[in-house]
Amino acid sequence: MVCLQETKLSKAEGEHFLTYCKGWKGLFVQAMGSDGGIGILWRECEFSVSLVENHQNWLAVKAFSMSLNVHFIGICIYGPTKTKEKQRIWGQITDFLNLQKQGMLILGGDFNSILDVAKKLGGNNCTTQGMVDFRNFIQNSGLMDIYIENGIYTWTNRRRDFLNISERLDRFPISPVWIQDDFSVRAKFLPCSISNHFPIELHIDGHFHNIKTCFKFESMWWKDHNLISQLELWWREAKFGGSISFQIHKKLQYIKLKLKDWNRNVFRNIFYRKYFKCTRAQGA
Repeated sequence: MVCLQETKLSKAEGEHFLTYCKGWKGLFVQAMGSDGGIGILWRECEFSVSLVENHQNWLAVKAFSMSLNVHFIGICIYGPTKTKEKQRIWGQITDFLNLQKQGMLILGGDFNSILDVAKKLGGNNCTTQGMVDFRNFIQNSGLMDIYIENGIYTWTNRRRDFLNISERLDRFPISPVWIQDDFSVRAKFLPCSISNHFPIELHIDGHFHNIKTCFKFESMWWKDHNLISQLELWWREAKFGGSISFQIHKKLQYIKLKLKDWNRNVFRNIFYRKYFKCTRAQGA
């Protein structure tokens, strides 16, 4: 599936473009003259997609991935540049998400906003209000910003030295339910040719139908007096990039795996120990 922003295409031009893409389908929001325009393209053999809602700056679809065997909501976004317009768009999308019962969400596009000052290099300082509004939108929507493996800035003005300005305007916020044991979620830059924006590839691999038992922290583990120091050690050694919520989630995943290994090899499997004690008591 491909998410396009600032296509500068009319709806008719977008549909004509699809005639050159055999095996692909698409939905387009018409540009206002030479400004804006967004679209979503998908392979018929890989996705089933239907339109849910479309506006000038965003397009929402319901999709089914045949390879993952999962339904999800996808939203393609081209954020405005003015703060008031951004507030309006964030409010629209928040209201839309609040009405959705589908828990699997993927937002993608050029948000024309950064989450913090570290995501901008050069140029004038960003308005604090714009960053706060965008950060609140991501957090209040219960989304996680996916870490990009091979870079920081997604847009550049292509100038050199002190005239260069680079920002992370493009991203893929997703719902945390994607970050499960059964899914591997990765994002990386693709080579950039003539655009000021680097394309981003979001890769999701896994099979949701492989149901695993829920992890449960056993109170019996506290009997080991070294457990607290072990937890502190694992927390420090688990280092991940991305948003704070993403880092915390990955740290907790890391500690869960460490606890399972510790229980099996150090503490020994407590369920086996319970069974052993019960059978010994019955034998007595």
